[in-house]
Amino acid sequence: LLLNLDGQGSTRKTYAIKVITSTIDSITRALGKKLPIIWCALTKVAAFLILGKTIYSTFRILI
Repeated sequence: LLLNLDGQGSTRKTYAIKVITSTIDSITRALGKKLPIIWCALTKVAAFLILGKTIYSTFRILI
């Protein structure tokens, strides 16, 4: 699953991401698996809000 979530400020994007993460985490824990998610964002601020990394650092892209 590849998910792109974008929109204006204050539209609860971070909340939606946390709900999705929690749901997938619950399912994978019930199956005895690790959380199979890589969270990344374009900016440091956005990455911080979702407890992820920037796309550049995730995939080791030099800019």
